[in-house]
Amino acid sequence: SEAISGPATLMGARVEPELVDLLSTELAPRSANVIPVDVLPLLSTALLLTWERRHGAVMTVADYLASGGVARALDTQAERAFAGLDDGRQEDVARLLLRMIRVSDSGAYSQPLDRASLTSAEIEALLPFVNARLLTADVSSVRISHESLLTGWQRLASWIQERAADL
Repeated sequence: SEAISGPATLMGARVEPELVDLLSTELAPRSANVIPVDVLPLLSTALLLTWERRHGAVMTVADYLASGGVARALDTQAERAFAGLDDGRQEDVARLLLRMIRVSDSGAYSQPLDRASLTSAEIEALLPFVNARLLTADVSSVRISHESLLTGWQRLASWIQERAADL
């Protein structure tokens, strides 16, 4: 529950106990009461969207549900970043994201792009996704921050499905 309520507390707000219970139920395996590390990006994104919807200093279940919850968090965040781009930049982002993805018999997975292979215009096109914490950039590479983006962002999932043979 600290992973859920701690960030809000640091910002002078609180999380409704019912929201902590709901998130714990949605994210923690039935056999444990601990949220697994691999779902923390989903939790973080869902909490950010809930924070943006809150009224006052309390994050509520209603705010969470209005934000789309965990199930829609990545899709909402990615669509927001994508919608802020003009058509040419959207095409660049689609092409670059697909360059980061490979498909094998066991499914899709991501791999980093060598930053030196990117033009400054391409890096600039990816910045909204870096700012939204969907991509991670360092001095040598740009990579998808978490594999759940491949299925959690419906637009990307459809691109992968349409181009699976090429990936």
